[in-house]
Amino acid sequence: MFLIRSTLQSRRVPQLLATVCLATGLVAGTTSCRETTMQPTQGGTMPANESNPSMNNADTRAVTNLVTDYLNTINRSDLDGMVRFYASDAALMPEYSDAAVGLAEIRKAYQALFESFSLHATISVDEVVQMAPDWVFARCHSSGTMTVAQTGQPGPLIANQELFIFQKINGSWKIARYSFSSRRPPSVTGR
Repeated sequence: MFLIRSTLQSRRVPQLLATVCLATGLVAGTTSCRETTMQPTQGGTMPANESNPSMNNADTRAVTNLVTDYLNTINRSDLDGMVRFYASDAALMPEYSDAAVGLAEIRKAYQALFESFSLHATISVDEVVQMAPDWVFARCHSSGTMTVAQTGQPGPLIANQELFIFQKINGSWKIARYSFSSRRPPSVTGR
């Protein structure tokens, strides 16, 4: 445990991410984490160091593309599409809410969201870190707007930091855990 934490700290991975990596690695039975830092490029996000052997570049691209596809799907309010991103035992952990665990609960959470708001957002992948052969996390941030579904009036602004934990299941990456929180403090005006 000490060696894992020391290795992560020397790479300047924030303590929270180190804890996630440590916990997931222990569950998955591994003893190390590997990091691939992502840098924005024209038309997408690619590994900062193409020669970094920490993660198969095809997997890095697949996870990055999956995050982009996820956001495009949520922007379309595509309920069935949203559920397909998740593993059967996944957990969705939205800010100010209880976790939605399993596909039926995740479906209910997105249905409630889409009945209340439509989203118009963009997302950037800040880093992708491989924790074990079949486990990866992606740290992202998103911004945009929400529109109240029933009135068409502007809703809250979107400015989130997000953490996706992906599991490779039968050769495909699925969201195993997803959590987000706002980068903006709550305001009195509701915007």
